[in-house]
Amino acid sequence: MSNNFSLKHISIVLLLVSCRHMLYAQRNELPADTVATVGARVITAKDFLERFELMPVQGKDVASRIETTKLQFLYSMAAEKLLALEATQQNIGSDSVTQKMQHTLERTFVRDELYKREVVQNSEPTMNEMLSAYQRAPFTIDVDILGVLKKEDGEKLFRAVTKSKNKEKTLQSFDGSLFTFLDTLSITLGSTEKRIEDAVFGMMKDSVTQPMLIEPHGWVMMKLKRKYSNPKYVNESRSNQIISVRRIIQNQKQDSIAKQVFAQFLGQQRAQVDSTLFRIVADSVYKILMSDTVAHTYKKNFILFSSDVEKLEEIFAPLLTAPFAAIQSGDMTLGDVLIGLKNSMVVFPNMQKNVVLGVLNNNFRIIVQNELLAREGFKKNFQQSENVRHDIATWMDNRRTMLMFKQIKDTLHVSDQEVMTAYNKNQEVFGAQVEVNIREILLDTTLADVKLAVDLRKRILAGEDIAALAKKYSRRKEWKEKGGESGFFNIESKQYPQLGMYASHADSGQLVGPLRISEGETLFKIIGRRIIDDSLRLYSDDVKKTVRAKLLQEKLQKVLDGYIGTLAKKYGVTLNENNLRNVKTTTISMVTWRNIGFGGRFLAVPPVYTQVGWVQEWHRNENINQ
Repeated sequence: MSNNFSLKHISIVLLLVSCRHMLYAQRNELPADTVATVGARVITAKDFLERFELMPVQGKDVASRIETTKLQFLYSMAAEKLLALEATQQNIGSDSVTQKMQHTLERTFVRDELYKREVVQNSEPTMNEMLSAYQRAPFTIDVDILGVLKKEDGEKLFRAVTKSKNKEKTLQSFDGSLFTFLDTLSITLGSTEKRIEDAVFGMMKDSVTQPMLIEPHGWVMMKLKRKYSNPKYVNESRSNQIISVRRIIQNQKQDSIAKQVFAQFLGQQRAQVDSTLFRIVADSVYKILMSDTVAHTYKKNFILFSSDVEKLEEIFAPLLTAPFAAIQSGDMTLGDVLIGLKNSMVVFPNMQKNVVLGVLNNNFRIIVQNELLAREGFKKNFQQSENVRHDIATWMDNRRTMLMFKQIKDTLHVSDQEVMTAYNKNQEVFGAQVEVNIREILLDTTLADVKLAVDLRKRILAGEDIAALAKKYSRRKEWKEKGGESGFFNIESKQYPQLGMYASHADSGQLVGPLRISEGETLFKIIGRRIIDDSLRLYSDDVKKTVRAKLLQEKLQKVLDGYIGTLAKKYGVTLNENNLRNVKTTTISMVTWRNIGFGGRFLAVPPVYTQVGWVQEWHRNENINQ
């Protein structure tokens, strides 16, 4: 098997808090970095930040509410722990799908730990490396790429230019005979392979580099064209310059060390793939893709989905235990390889059969290589490391929580009568077109008119006729003579968008306002409401599904709130809000991907699903028992 594949690893920087550990006089007092305990499990500040910072959190971008958002997020993390504890006690999560998931996660995290121990820990820049990089960082070098047919031609040209006193003239004399101009390239620190960077920054004026084999050009040489300031680096602050240079050196060293480690671990191992079995599987993949190319198209490429691999598992069920790759340390079965394929992003540039076979062969090769690297990690017992055990626990808790959600949801039912009642009560929510008729008093936005609006509201509530007051005070001429009556208009009307929005949330007969709208200060009462488009009534299956889904979600949430509240009583929960307030967070909400050592990536952490209603049930139970 060829070992020529990209070894990129970008470390995820977790936002961690600095926690000072102290000795406590009281044995049961929580350490300073603990924000909650759930049963015997602890949620630390690091655990909290890992989940809070690396995935989107609703409301996180509102700085004024950040403490409330943090507390609600902690409630949700505690709820996940409670459901996971109960799932474990009920033996939920012992199904084959969950076990396969845990198997895959463990091997992935062990491989990543191997990368951290063998590569990342050895990539710290030396002082000489930093000094050399600081000399290069302020500059950009433009070079001409000169193509040569073979290495010997390049070496001949290099010798001639090096010995010449007039290097430019000598180079021109060989143009068209030994070399051809291909392209111009701009080189900065870290922008290309280290060997190319070293060669370019080592050139003198008008000189050329030694010939290098670079894909897709083949044998090439570089000629220095011009050297000038790198504005991106120069305009950075000194502290950011240091960080940038250090990161570039680390990435370069990690790439170099990873290749060495990869060769060290896999150089003496051989994996012999069953070519017949490979061909049969590849033919099946091709048939699945060709059966519906439109469904498999994504951004001009073609994708093999996990559902497609599940079809393969069904097709080859009798052969899943058959050896696919013969390895001295233990064979990989077809089932093992298909699990790896299901967790891979397999992309085909076109549907030519030889291209499909080539892409599959490359993916199977990487799957086998990843397994061999994971086995090296297991030899070193990395599966017992704190990092691996933490990551597996995080993902499996989330998985068990999702299984609990599903189990509870499967017990719930929404009747047709419930659907009908909910629709009739909130028809516009489910797509029906609604018109309203309002009686309005529109005033100016001066301080005097704002005070008048408040006074008019009091008078109307005290019993005065809003129609008479509208005729006297309202500024909307087209409605004023009718006692402020608008006549029916659609709540989504472009003519009265703000009035429609406010009216959509008000009940018939309700006095609304005063409110500021674009025309002024408004005060109105809903005097009529009607459905104008009945095409979306319950005779539509789509509307029924929408209503049913909404009601089912509401029922599920109500049941979950009560259920999680009882689990909090069963297992015990402690929330340390003082410690939580000391956890400093950002207000940036984003999805973060985790890059895995030796290749591959997936979500940095599983999402936390909002669960806050259980706290009220939990406190209610506590108050009852006091």
